[in-house]
Amino acid sequence: MHIGLTSVIVLALAPWTGTVAPVWELGPDVPVPPGATGATLHDVAAASPTAIWTVGEAWPGIQPLAARWNGQAWTDTALPVPKPFTTHTLHAVDALPDGTAWAAGSAHTTSPDGPVTTTMIIFYKTGWAAISSPSTTGIDDVSELFDIDMFSSSDGWAVGGAAVGGLPPQALIQRWTGGRWVKVTLPAEFDAFTQSELHAVHARASDDVWAAGTAVGRDGRRTGLIVHWDGTAWKRFPLPATGTPPEGTVLEDITSVSAKDVWAAGSTCLTEAGFEICHPVVLHVTAKGVQAVPTAGDGAELTAVVALAADDVWVFGYDSNVAKREADHVEHWDGTAFTRDDTIPVPTEEILDGEVASALGGATAVPGTGALWAVGWDGVAPETTPHVIHRG
Repeated sequence: MHIGLTSVIVLALAPWTGTVAPVWELGPDVPVPPGATGATLHDVAAASPTAIWTVGEAWPGIQPLAARWNGQAWTDTALPVPKPFTTHTLHAVDALPDGTAWAAGSAHTTSPDGPVTTTMIIFYKTGWAAISSPSTTGIDDVSELFDIDMFSSSDGWAVGGAAVGGLPPQALIQRWTGGRWVKVTLPAEFDAFTQSELHAVHARASDDVWAAGTAVGRDGRRTGLIVHWDGTAWKRFPLPATGTPPEGTVLEDITSVSAKDVWAAGSTCLTEAGFEICHPVVLHVTAKGVQAVPTAGDGAELTAVVALAADDVWVFGYDSNVAKREADHVEHWDGTAFTRDDTIPVPTEEILDGEVASALGGATAVPGTGALWAVGWDGVAPETTPHVIHRG
């Protein structure tokens, strides 16, 4: 076929209509507080491209860490340090469209009579302020919050675990309602467990809230745990068997695409000869029930799941198989299967003393953009540094 000069010029100037897939990038780096020798990021949440929050802890002293991405740079913010508690950590954060944010974790102190660990919740409007939350306060009591999710400024949930007097922990659920945090009674089904904890909560609506974690039954078997709030009561979902006894399952995160399309992620692990051997676990809740979905990353522990659409789900964590380089782990669900994303940038390929050299502990999507952010740590505590990757 003969193409004239005019056609050639038109072809040369015509805009390219193809799309380039987003790529993962390292950073931007989160600043370490002055005087800190190390820091770890546990969670990240986004309200918009210019309002992304991340939280964790910094050393020495195990002090809380929070920073905000304003679209140009991370800025750290002054945090309240409730006294007489001497160490503090933030496990989770959530950001709302009105510019406010919530973070949750724990505060610890050791008195002459013994140690005490209580829940910690802080709220950001123009600055951070401590907010009272129900907690046990006796000697040897431990109350911690591992996740927080706000459906609105007047309705939100926080979950964790509470151990009284040195006894095994029991799941802890708190709700923000009427301008205060109140403890929610666990369903009678929890009486079947010798211990339990909830590590994640996801509020789709005031009458559609999901939580995930782990529990130990009377037979000593550790299993994953998914519960649902329908506006009246919490109900436990029966789960398929994951792992092979005596492996135990722990679910670390839960999210949803819709009311009938819910995803949870975690790991099933077994300790042998001093080494913990783990395999990823992904559970999919649909109208048909709960199904275990095969993953592409044997030897990985999953810490976070982000669902953008029914055919666009991401899981995050880290490789924990000692035969592999221990580093960030990301997989993507395309509606048919999970595939490992080996394009993520790695800050280091060094395995330090057999421990994780880099890991992802939390992830989020930026509303309306499809962009993804994930955070964690690089190195070995207490020498770790904040670790961030983003895409889109």
